[in-house]
Amino acid sequence: MINPISSVAPLNPAEQALQALASQAAQGGHQGVAPAQAAVTPEMQQNFQSLMQRNTDHAAASVSHPGNVIQHVIERQQGDLQRVEGQVENFLAAAPGMGASEVVAASMAVSRNVAVTNLKLQIATSITQGSNKSLQTLLKNQ
Repeated sequence: MINPISSVAPLNPAEQALQALASQAAQGGHQGVAPAQAAVTPEMQQNFQSLMQRNTDHAAASVSHPGNVIQHVIERQQGDLQRVEGQVENFLAAAPGMGASEVVAASMAVSRNVAVTNLKLQIATSITQGSNKSLQTLLKNQ
């Protein structure tokens, strides 16, 4: 037999907060209740300033690399492709001297790297095609 759940008594702090709101509304205070503010410590100020500085440093760093974003993506992808090609060539050169388990492990690693590079290339291609279509639509609409 399942015991019925007893009702939960309201929390006293919540009731007090509701009563304070009701009394302020009754007094004509339409300004609302000011949020409770903790004292601002020097550590909090320092933390805030460091976060703001980090944000501006990041923005400055992203601007300091001039050039087309697509150009940077293509250069990065070209580097990844060359790295994977080098891994495949190294694997093919070293495979005759490897044992069976070493060949399997190395081929799995090379296959994974080829698949990841292929996925990155496909994602970059999709983004580029989407940007191209958006730009074409924008130019058509003008």
